Amino acid sequence: MDSTIISNLENKIEGRILLKIDMLDSLKELWGPNVMMARDILYKIVSGCVEEQEYLELLTSYYKRFSAFANYVDYQYMFGEEDTPLLVKIIKPIREKVCAYQLKMEEQILKKGGKVVGVSHDYIYAEFWSKKVPCLDGSIIV
Repeated sequence: MDSTIISNLENKIEGRILLKIDMLDSLKELWGPNVMMARDILYKIVSGCVEEQEYLELLTSYYKRFSAFANYVDYQYMFGEEDTPLLVKIIKPIREKVCAYQLKMEEQILKKGGKVVGVSHDYIYAEFWSKKVPCLDGSIIV
């Protein structure tokens, strides 16, 4: 989603409450809460939107910093399919988890009377027209 659209969403409109939900929050249960300390790096790893050399540097950095992440990479390396490239072994299960979390959050937003207005950089933006905003995992009011 275009950053201009996001900045327009962040403008206050009378009666509308905008909720920003971090889909990468779903990775806390996999790698622990500390993994979100460098969310921008985590996003680059999970999205795979960087060149291979930078990606390997980011992986190395996270690998050294977070033991739970290192255990995940080790597991994928040792027990993943041999003919699949390591980067695919690492990214694919994570993307599947993030996408499943997105679907779950979108379903909860609709159940609670909200509307999804955009998705950008693994954030879901939802609007509510009620003073009672639901408490969703990884969410903040914008």
